Amino acid sequence: MGLLATPLLAPMLQHARRQPEREVDRMMRKMLPECDVAVISRPEIHASLVAEAATFNSGTLRSSIQDMAICIRDWGFELQDIETPIHIWHGELDRNVPVAHAHSEASAIPSVTLRLCTGEGHWLLVDHMAEILPIVAAKDS
Repeated sequence: MGLLATPLLAPMLQHARRQPEREVDRMMRKMLPECDVAVISRPEIHASLVAEAATFNSGTLRSSIQDMAICIRDWGFELQDIETPIHIWHGELDRNVPVAHAHSEASAIPSVTLRLCTGEGHWLLVDHMAEILPIVAAKDS
């Protein structure tokens, strides 16, 4: 995976490090649904994302490749074997991870609660964190 992804990701990450504001704005214009653009356009989130882009390095490249590899690599267990209650929140407009993935995983996990967030995208955590944290922190969720 690294051999294939590195030539594609490395130039993008280097460009983001050199011109973080421009790269974040390009990502917003070309890659994200309007609901995610609205979240990232908030001054505190935009500033944080620009600051993060300015620090991109080889570790960022490795973790980006690892993140992609997780999607195609064997996890060492079957979703059907999960006994712990699982909660999945997924934005119906997410372009990074299609909603079909949430449906597929939810249909395979026996004790799952799937929360599809209408009108939300990949950045839904920003507005739903107050709802998510108590459930994740609960002992018998």
